[in-house]
Amino acid sequence: CEICVYGEERPEQLQRLGRMFAAIPYNVVSPSRAAMRLWETSSQLPVKSKTVHPHCMLRPAPIPKSVGRTGRLRIGYLGLPIFHKGWTVFQALLDRYADVFDFHYLGEVDCGDPRVTWRKVSSGDGADAAENPMAAAVAAVELDFVVIWPTWPETFCFVAYEAIAGGAQIITNRDSGNVADLVETERVG
Repeated sequence: CEICVYGEERPEQLQRLGRMFAAIPYNVVSPSRAAMRLWETSSQLPVKSKTVHPHCMLRPAPIPKSVGRTGRLRIGYLGLPIFHKGWTVFQALLDRYADVFDFHYLGEVDCGDPRVTWRKVSSGDGADAAENPMAAAVAAVELDFVVIWPTWPETFCFVAYEAIAGGAQIITNRDSGNVADLVETERVG
């Protein structure tokens, strides 16, 4: 912690954490390789072991797109339309390329932009726990790309898995943590 915004008590808190980790042999579990790398580069705390255990995994074969679909490329945004998840990057692409590509938003609330086709999707839309309504919607809309542009390294990003499971490629940045790692390991971007 080089720049502290947590007040004068931060150094004492870090000392207490150091004593606690020295006294107890912790097994650190991380939801992604990116989160584990962040832990390893940001912390010198002693641990007994380190394990990466993802919240979910991709199935071997993504949902296929229709063969022979014609028309413009389809670029999508999934989930909440908020700055720190990349909504402003999606909007910038929309502002620049609305006449070149088709833009789609899959989420619970209409974004209100007439240049964007909205499809209401929420996590509770599946008939049972085995279904994934967002991945199914990505496949149904036949998105080619999904913008996932977080402003910090994601520890784990379900939306990225849903996009890939639905057959889309991901547009992200190299500092997006788990998203960038997933693109690299799945060779989808």
